[in-house]
Amino acid sequence: MRKIVNRIILFAFVILISFYTIIQYNVYAIQTEIENIEETNNLNEQVNIEDEKVNIEKIEKDAIETSNKAEELDINSRIALIYDRASGEILYEKNGEKQTPMASTTKIMTAIVVLENADLKETV
Repeated sequence: MRKIVNRIILFAFVILISFYTIIQYNVYAIQTEIENIEETNNLNEQVNIEDEKVNIEKIEKDAIETSNKAEELDINSRIALIYDRASGEILYEKNGEKQTPMASTTKIMTAIVVLENADLKETV
C-alpha cells in the first residue's frame, strides 16, 4: 500500500513539474512577444521622426525645377511618369497616351517592397 501511495505522490510531483515548466515557457513566450511589440513600436517611432526631418519644400522645389526642365530629361525608357502623390499632379510624362504590354508584376512588387521596407541610402 505504501508503494502505491509513493508512486501516486511521485506521479503528482512529475505532473506538477511539467505544468510548472509549461507555464514558465508560456510566460517566456509572452515576454518575448511583448519585447518584439515594443521594439516594433520603437522602430515605428524612429521612422516617424525620420519622416518629420524630410524637407517637403525642397522636394517640391526640386520637382518643379525638374518638371520645368522636362524636355531636357534624358530617360531611357519608352514610357515614364513622375507623379506628385500629395497633390495628384503629374509632373512629367513621356508617352503617357501610348498603350504597352503590362510590365512584369514581380518586378513591380519587388520595387514596391523595397521602397516600403528598405533604407534607400543603404548600399546593398
